[in-house]
Amino acid sequence: SLGIEYFLGQHRVVEEAFHLAVRMVQRAIGLAKTSHFAPAATAIRMAAAQIRVAVEGVSALEQLPVESFLAFRAALSPASGAESESFRLLEVYGGERLDSARPGRAAGRAGTITYAKYLNPPDARTRLLTARVAEAATQHSLRQVAAELDPGRSASEAALDAAIRAFDGALDAFRALHAETVRKFIGAAMGTAGMASAARLEAIRAITAPERP
Repeated sequence: SLGIEYFLGQHRVVEEAFHLAVRMVQRAIGLAKTSHFAPAATAIRMAAAQIRVAVEGVSALEQLPVESFLAFRAALSPASGAESESFRLLEVYGGERLDSARPGRAAGRAGTITYAKYLNPPDARTRLLTARVAEAATQHSLRQVAAELDPGRSASEAALDAAIRAFDGALDAFRALHAETVRKFIGAAMGTAGMASAARLEAIRAITAPERP
């Protein structure tokens, strides 16, 4: 149908944007580790721009009538928009961890990201995804890069610090719009494959929202 063709087309736009953003973040981290701060800042700005492309891709779903989506929703299972491998990689490279439960805000930012299925993967595809995310989690993250910067020392370090802040803001904007879009289409129901509801996505966003001064 027209609706499912449109939905899948926008999904591809979002996934391609995330995939490119991951590549840019990987490049930026490598550059920053060797003190090439200016090109690292450029790569992070490119990553943030791609996340904004993903935001636009989700925004375009406003043109899809809810009843049209609900007519083909069952055909999407067991796929889940909440389980984008590339977005999970962006979160991990951004500095989120996978090895402890998401605490309340009072417990602080450290160790805020956990997806239980990554720690106990149920099938071959998820085991492969687990391996990729786990490998990313062992590498330097943007949070570590930011902690090592001295924005007052050079213009290039200041530019990289600003770029990382923009990246954090772009991730937060996507999380917010994703939760809003899920709520529009399925209300309080769980997502396909039993994944996150809109309320859960909003709670995750509240915990993971950027907090750097």
